[in-house]
Amino acid sequence: MTRYEALLQKNQEYTLSDTERTELTTLRIECDRFMLCKAQAAAILRWRGDTVVHP
Repeated sequence: MTRYEALLQKNQEYTLSDTERTELTTLRIECDRFMLCKAQAAAILRWRGDTVVHP
């Protein structure tokens, strides 16, 4: 289980500390940025004529 998953589980159980809540928020923002970068890279590759395979 990743740290993110562990924090999500604790959040569902309403047992997160303020520090853990901040960490969860930070991890979520990083995840969103990473997904946006991947989407942008895929769009650029498609624009260039490459085939983009989704796993």
